[in-house]
Amino acid sequence: MSAIVLYIIVFIIAATPFLESTLIIPIGILAGLNPWSVTMISIIGNLMTFLIAITLSEQYIRWLENRPKNKKNEKSDKKKKAVKLWKRYGLPGLAVIHPVTVGSSHATALIARSLGASKKSTTLWIGGSIIVWAIVFAVLSIVGADFIYSQIDSDGLLNRWFNLN
Repeated sequence: MSAIVLYIIVFIIAATPFLESTLIIPIGILAGLNPWSVTMISIIGNLMTFLIAITLSEQYIRWLENRPKNKKNEKSDKKKKAVKLWKRYGLPGLAVIHPVTVGSSHATALIARSLGASKKSTTLWIGGSIIVWAIVFAVLSIVGADFIYSQIDSDGLLNRWFNLN
């Protein structure tokens, strides 16, 4: 399998809600792919579908307002955590901590929009958070990969399987 196919897989996983760049960056780096390329491709993939979610958020808000209200429509635990965080810290707090609480930048954007955040502020805060978290995960993954590679005398866990060198 060529490295190009692996980078396409990185892009697809980064663009998938709830998988995103924070999952694929460590995997790609540990696999022996170029850390810079994995990080950039992941950020682009994640931001692309995040921007689509922001664009479609108006329809989501209308759907929320028009759906029938009943007792079975309880808020999920993730939504409850997000609302609590929203009340305490606002959009900046939700954007900073979204990988740990909600787990998806897409869902976080929809939650923020449904709680009254503007498209512009949601895009800036959560989009910036995607970039910052991707860089943090990349740096930590590079440090971890260097340690692992020094222990196993290899330059990537998947290099032998895919003949990347």
